[in-house]
Order: sequence, then C-alpha cells, then structure tokens
Amino acid sequence: MDISRRAFIVTTAAGVFAGRYLFGRPDEGAVPVVRFGMVTDLHYADINPDPAPCGVVGRRFYRESLRKLGEAIEVFNTRSLDFAIELGDFKDLTRDREGTLKCLDAIEACFAKFNGPRYHVAGNHDFDCLPNREFFEHIPNDGRVVPEGYYSFVRGGVKFIVLNACFDSKLKPYSCNNPWNDANMPPEELAWLEKELASAKGNVIVFCHQRLEDSAERQHIVKNADAVRAILEKSGKVKGVITGHQHRGGFCVLNGIPYYSLRALVCDSGEGANSFAEVAVYPSGAFTVTGWRRAQSYGAKGEFPERGVIACRTVAAAKEAEMVDFGTETNVAELEAHLAPFPKAGRFLKIDCNTADVAIAAAELLRRTGRLAGAFLMMDSRADLVAVKAKCPWVKTGLVLNADAGAAKSWTEDEAWRKLRDAAKIGVEFVQILSNCHCTPDQMRFLHDHAIRTACFAANGEKSMQAIAAEGHDFIFTDHKQKGACS
Repeated sequence: MDISRRAFIVTTAAGVFAGRYLFGRPDEGAVPVVRFGMVTDLHYADINPDPAPCGVVGRRFYRESLRKLGEAIEVFNTRSLDFAIELGDFKDLTRDREGTLKCLDAIEACFAKFNGPRYHVAGNHDFDCLPNREFFEHIPNDGRVVPEGYYSFVRGGVKFIVLNACFDSKLKPYSCNNPWNDANMPPEELAWLEKELASAKGNVIVFCHQRLEDSAERQHIVKNADAVRAILEKSGKVKGVITGHQHRGGFCVLNGIPYYSLRALVCDSGEGANSFAEVAVYPSGAFTVTGWRRAQSYGAKGEFPERGVIACRTVAAAKEAEMVDFGTETNVAELEAHLAPFPKAGRFLKIDCNTADVAIAAAELLRRTGRLAGAFLMMDSRADLVAVKAKCPWVKTGLVLNADAGAAKSWTEDEAWRKLRDAAKIGVEFVQILSNCHCTPDQMRFLHDHAIRTACFAANGEKSMQAIAAEGHDFIFTDHKQKGACS
C-alpha cells in the first residue's frame, strides 16, 4: 500500500489498558482560556549524580537541572503562555545552608527568565537544610511571598489552587530536613481549601507536589489524601489535579477528576534528557498537556472517537481523527500545501521526512504556522534525528523502525533493544513500528517508561488491529477496510 502521497487519520488505542495515558482533544473549534508551562522535581544542587537509578526513571543529575530549566524557559518564552509553575523539589540537599541557598537562588534566577508570572509549589526537598519560612522568602509567587505555602490565583477565569502537603504527622511544617514520605495537610488548610472552592466562580485546577490519587504508590501519597479528594469531589468544580513527586509521572481519572503527574526534570543525562510541559485549559474545563522531551502528554474531553482507522481523503473525514499522517514529505512547499486545509488545533500530526534538511524546514514551518505542539517529525536515520534535535531542540521527533521486506527473521530482539535504547538516548518522543517488526512486552514497557508514544502500522492483513491493541500501542495505522475492528 503506497502512503507517500496520502494522508491517513489515526485514532488512539489508549484506554484499552489500565495505566496508559489517554490522548484526546477539546471541543471542536474551542480556544484555550489559559495556557501555562510547568516543570517539576528539578532537585538542583551542586552535587554529583546518584550512583544508581532512582526507581524506574534513571539517575538524578542534579547539576544539569539548571541547563534543563533553561531549555524549558526558552521554549516557554516562544509559546505566549499566561504563566509558568514549578511543582516542587525545586532544589536539593547540599552540605550546608549557605550552599543550599546559593543553589536555590541560582535556580530561581533561571526561572525568573520566564517572560511572565511564575509560581511555586512546596516540595519535600525544598526544606533540606533550610527553615520553612526562609525557603518561602526566596521564592516569590508573582511577586508575593506566601509563608503558608498554599494560595490561589485566577487566570483566564480559571481558579488555580496551590496546596502544601509539607507537614509531618504531627502537623508541623517541614523545616531543615524531614522524611520524604510523611506528607500531610493540616485542618486549617483543608478549611481554607473548602472556602476557596466555594468562592470559585468557574472551573478549578489544583496543584500539589505529592500525589493525591490512590493509584500512586502509597509512600508518594499525602496521608490524608482521602479527606482532600472528598473536598475536591464535593465542590463539583475541580477539572484536574496536577502533581509531581513520583518521578516517573502518571495519570488516572478518579471519581470524574483527572489526575496528571509530570515526569521529573532531574532524571537522566544526555541528548533529549529533559521533561517539561505546556497545559491548555478550555472553556469547558477540559485540559490538554503537551509534553516536551520525555514528559507525557494527555488530552481530556470525556469523549473519544471510535477506535479503528480509515483512509483520510477529505478534510471532513479527519474531523474524527486523533492523528493525521501525512506520509513522506520531500520538500516543505508540498508539506505547507498539504497542511493548509487542516485545523491548527486538536490534531496530532505525523510527518515523515526523508532528510534532516526537510525536517528542519518542516519544524520552522510548524512553528511559524502555530502547529508545533501536536506534531512529530519522523525519520529512519539516526544521523538525521541527531541533526534535527541539535538544530531544533523544541520540535518533537520520532523514529521509524522497519525490517527489510521479507526479512522479518533479521529483526531480532537484541537488534530491537539496540534501536530502542538508542531512540531513548537521542530523546525521541515517538516510535513507529512497522508491521514486519515486533516489540516484546518488556520493550513496550521500556518505551512507555521513557514517555515515548508508539504506533504500529497494520496493512495487507500482516497484523490485525486487535493484535496491535494487545501489544499496547498508542496509535494504530491501517486502511479503511479495517475501520472499527478494534472497537
């Protein structure tokens, strides 16, 4: 099947498996009422990296967080965002108070390069070596010091509530080192939260460093999270809860409220080893997260199109698509013509590029036309990927994995591991696995742990849509004859 000059629409296979991230889109034609950038778990400190991985997401490279935040701020400043927020563990432990303060001031100075209001959430490591009040005095929120650590603000008609769970079991505020897994909220904060929700005139988004949903590992959850969630649910106004703390990130929906946890910025080193995100909140309260580098993306609408894929020969047909696949582009003029009929928002775009030069030109076109957030530039050459990442670090890229026609036996598990680990090292955000290739369950988990989305192409009966869904891919590519086969 020749797909070089045809666009295909692709619906998501997410939602088939518990724990996977759902991808959606806002109401047709809706414009965000507020957009913001976010980072979490920077752990900046002038200390050596961890000698061993921390959990499933790799080692912590403390000194590199300054550079990584700089990259995030550079991207944020191109996005016309309403504000930026860091979700806690802004800094980490050094040998003494003076060294810790020096690191805190350095990372805050980097954050201050954002062209707009900025906000902070208190994290457990923020009080390593520092008294409670002293930390808050060094991190103003839109110009004001908030010694309690919990506060609210309104942007675009949406109320944002920042919670502080950095209290021990005796309900004393964290100060000069505390157990990381003893997080609580005192009664006075819960009473304040109820009043803030009661006074909210519209939709509400809640921030907290520690996790509040019971799908997370117990040691990462606020100890009285049940009481907090009961307040949030009773209000009927909370459209999302965004956290950090558990470095791998995660997502779930609990009693109608989406809980999104952002992947830690501090983890891993090298090309593409970063994690930051942009959030768009819509009039209905639905929100989407566009993850950069290794951060997970998420879309919330409450409705998802029928699973399965049909050939997209008209713009009208693409209105129900999660992704539009434009096939191989050989020059940017043709790509611009192919993109023109499609809406700018609410679609993922997959664009195959045959050279690094075409990909770089395509990246500039996407940025110029406001289509960058949902786009992936796909290549099958490692050298081309590295070149594009170096020239355009703000664009998302993907690797195409393919075995030679009729040579599926040459696609060994060891070869797959080599290619997949290399893709993670480069920092790609997407991997397309053609139907003559295969990834084992361990390899799929590896990709998902590195926040790499996957797609598989089913054509000519080589692999059924049910088989692809069973492997756990986010997207399925096929022809129109198999429409609905995965529902």
